[in-house]
Amino acid sequence: MELANAIEQLLGQKIENLRDSIRLRDDGKGAYIHTWDAETIGRDKPTQEELEATWLEYETTQKPKEKRIKALKKLDPLVCQIQRYELLELDSSIAKAKLNAAMIEVNDQYPEV
Repeated sequence: MELANAIEQLLGQKIENLRDSIRLRDDGKGAYIHTWDAETIGRDKPTQEELEATWLEYETTQKPKEKRIKALKKLDPLVCQIQRYELLELDSSIAKAKLNAAMIEVNDQYPEV
């Protein structure tokens, strides 16, 4: 579990926004919450079980979506190339074939969740 990411998922905001209220520390045995200002944050310090459940939820639902979006963004140059070819009235079939192959690969690696 990535502690900082689990806390961010639990709170719905970046830890940097709460840097005076939350401090994480790692003394070589793994990260832990050193400081938690419940009054400023608006909730009590989360239990280990809460953090692990939040992280598991993120890993199984949100993270796959993020990976898929990142992979799809990499296809953007091919889409632009097709649009340029079509604007110039050139044959875009090779670029379209590359895009189709890339989309199949993305769908195989990162199916929609």
